[in-house]
This record gives sequence, structure tokens and C-alpha cells, in this order.
Amino acid sequence: MGDAAKPSILKRKALDGLAGHKARIMSPEKALTLGMALAAQNGLDLACEVTRVQRSTVSHETLVGMLDNESLLAILEGENGARAAVAMDMQVLSGFVESQTLGRVLPKPAVGRIPTLVDAALVAPFLEESLARFVTLLQGDEAPKWVQHYKFGAVTEDTRTMSLSLKAHEFHFFLIDVTLDGGSKKGTLGLAFPDFEPAFEVADDVSVETTTKGVFQDSVLQANAALTAVVGRLSLSIGDVQALKVGQTLALPVEMTKETTLEATGGTRVTEVKLGQINGMRAVRLVGEFAAPVQQPEDSMAAVSYDAPEAEAAPLPDPIPEPAPLPDVAIAEVPELPDLDSALGDLGDFDLPDLGDLPDLPDLADLGMTGS
Repeated sequence: MGDAAKPSILKRKALDGLAGHKARIMSPEKALTLGMALAAQNGLDLACEVTRVQRSTVSHETLVGMLDNESLLAILEGENGARAAVAMDMQVLSGFVESQTLGRVLPKPAVGRIPTLVDAALVAPFLEESLARFVTLLQGDEAPKWVQHYKFGAVTEDTRTMSLSLKAHEFHFFLIDVTLDGGSKKGTLGLAFPDFEPAFEVADDVSVETTTKGVFQDSVLQANAALTAVVGRLSLSIGDVQALKVGQTLALPVEMTKETTLEATGGTRVTEVKLGQINGMRAVRLVGEFAAPVQQPEDSMAAVSYDAPEAEAAPLPDPIPEPAPLPDVAIAEVPELPDLDSALGDLGDFDLPDLGDLPDLPDLADLGMTGS
């Protein structure tokens, strides 16, 4: 009987070890419960107890139908562009707001009101910290593929606006019952994560170098880029700047609002935008194409280097050719002229007539000119 009992004992020990291993595995429900408790305690010094978590997979239409416009509705931005959603009812929202503004949670039900952007700003750090701890606790080989980091995005006015913002077809929805400050406030919190597969998968025949290069390119494309919308620019003297006071308003011409531009770090103009408003917040809409980076032509010299080789001298033009020799011209022979003396001798002698005595000429009048 001793030999027959050994298998049952070994089996029982194996089952006990398997049960202990399963108990140590962090499920999404446990990760959310622990992540929210730690985020509230460490970040806000507030006791936040998750009493129940219900998890289900719902479609896009079903998710929108489960939400209500009286809760705080917001979009969560994921790492790969996927969007999640959060819905916080007024009891939980008021508890977090009272904890940060009054220093304690009032032990009475909150009055129904419309959530504001101030409410969203107060609970955003808690939500981001809870989601960060949720992802950290689920890291490992057994973590769901849809788990990724999310940041607080934008507040939506109603369920219709949220429906247009969400793109996934199915969501992992968590309905969480929350108790704040030992029961002073009780309410529900809803989180909906999109169901998706990782966009980057490594094939068996892909080398490690190619895989690393692809991961690096994806990381660069997902890097944050800071852009600034510039409505207008004012020129002020140093005296006017020094005279500015807190609360003073600087008037901008209406024409400036029609020339809003989007600029990168350093003041580089990117594109033209149109100034507007969404959900009570200022927003811009792209109306032009992104400006391409200015490239220098290949044959242009950007800078002169002292050690650059000397340019070759241009070749001298060919020398002017010598003129062609003139053709020989036959010159006729000039006959010899006769002797002049012998030619005059043939004329004979002749006498000139006597002109007689000429009268003396009178003296010239003084012209007033002196010689030098």
C-alpha cells in the first residue's frame, strides 16, 4: 500500500505547486487593483480600495452604450496610436478633487454636475500613474498582447464624441468598484483597452541586424516632436517690456489670427494652420502642406576650406596667327629723267624788265603792342 500511495502524494504535491504558481501570476484584474492603490497612496496620500473588478470583451457599439454623459469621459493615447477610454462617475471624481483641494474626502454623496477641464487636470496624474504601474506589473511572457503604456489625452463632451474618437472594433472593458478614504466616497471607474495585435513581428528568416534596424526606425517614427502654434508677434521696446504687469492684456490685431503658423523648435516654420476651438480648448487645423527641408544644390559651395586644392588655371587662348604674306606685284620700270641743267640750257638766256625805283613806304602806326 505504501507503493500505491506514493503516486497520489506526488500528484498532490505537484498540484499544490501548480496552484501556488498560478496564485503568483499577476492577472490584469490584480494588476489594476494593486496599481490604483499604489498610485493613490504614493501620489495623493489617499486610501483607494478596489472592491471588485469585472472584465469583459465588448464591441465598439456596446461600449458606447454602457457609458453615460454624466461621468468624466476622456480618451487615452497609446504608444502605437491606439486609443483607449476612461469613464469616471461623479462620486469617484469628486473624491479625488476633494482630496487635492480640501485635503480630505467629504463623507457625503456628491451633487451631480458637469465635469470640467479642471477636474480632468486633477485626476490625470492619478490615472497615468495607475496605468504605468498596471503595465509594469503585467510585464512578462504571459502578459496580454494588448497591454501597452497609455497617457491621458483629451476630454470628450459626450458619448457620441467618444465614439468618433475610438477606432478599434473590440475592447477589453474593466468595470471597477472603488472606495475612497475608508468609505467616504464610493463609485465606479471604467477602463476600455482596444484589442489589437502588435504591429511589429519578427519573422523566422529575418536577421538580428535587420530586426534591430526595424525596431530603431519604428522608435524614431514614434518619437515626440514639439510644435508651437504662433498666432502673432508683437514688437515692444525694452521700456514697454519692463513696464508689463501681471494680468495685463496685450491686444493682437485681428489679421494676426488669420496668419497662424506651426513652428518647430528653434522657430523653423513648418506649415500654416487655422486657429479654432474644440471642447473649450484652443486647437489648430492643418491647412497647408509641411515645408520640405531646404537642400543646398550639389554644385554649390557651402563653405570655403583653407586646405582645399587650388583650382586649375583656365587654358590660355591660342596665339593670333601671323598674317599671310602679300602676293608679289610686278612693278614697271620708271624711265630715267633728263638732266635738269641740260634741259634749262635749251631755253636760252632771257632778261627781266627793269622795274624802276619804287617809292618809300610810310611808317606803320603804333599798334600798342610791345615785344617781349
